[in-house]
Amino acid sequence: MSSKDELKLAVCEAIDRHADAIIELGETILRHPETGFNEVKTAALVAEHMRALGLAPRSGLALTGVKGRLAGSATGPRLAVIGELDSLRTSEHPLADPATGAAHSCGHNAQIAGMLGAAIGLTEAGIARHLGGEIIFFAVPAEEFIDVEERAARVATGDIEFMLGKPELVAKGHFDDVDMAMMIHTGSRGGARARAFLAESSNGALIKRIAFSAKPPMPAACRSSASTPSMRL
Repeated sequence: MSSKDELKLAVCEAIDRHADAIIELGETILRHPETGFNEVKTAALVAEHMRALGLAPRSGLALTGVKGRLAGSATGPRLAVIGELDSLRTSEHPLADPATGAAHSCGHNAQIAGMLGAAIGLTEAGIARHLGGEIIFFAVPAEEFIDVEERAARVATGDIEFMLGKPELVAKGHFDDVDMAMMIHTGSRGGARARAFLAESSNGALIKRIAFSAKPPMPAACRSSASTPSMRL
């Protein structure tokens, strides 16, 4: 039986062999950004790659989520490797969609590429027969909380129950078979750095609606006449 170090090396070498394809996948997603719960093309691309790797993906989870699994040869813990499908709306981004203003200014395209890159390395290296448990590759929708009115309308029609992807997936039971989850996130700081965050819980979001009402400012001419005392001759 191969040692852990030998298995890790085999996975890394497989990823390196496919480096150009993995990078191109991330670049393709970067050039075609979609907002939360609307990531139809991105989800289809993820499902296509999972299918090619033999991961038997399930699609349409919380509208656009995609989930594939690599089963080991024995029972054990189930680890989810997560990538987020959606983009923000930042119309000033140089690669923003001209019609929607959507852009991957938070780097979720790199998350999906990293998740599928890990899937490529693990499947090609034949890791499954050495695993106890499962690795679940999970592309999740709607991490960014934008488009509140659109999502509220979807809640009203029953398309979704929650306005964020992960709570919606939890509510629908799609994390019930996950014992532990992990993901990566890009950052804008220079240099090669890695940080790990461990939390007992980070599930949920607090959403509030705030309505502002105000009187329009008085035109300058009106302010001037109002402040000038009347004169009698």
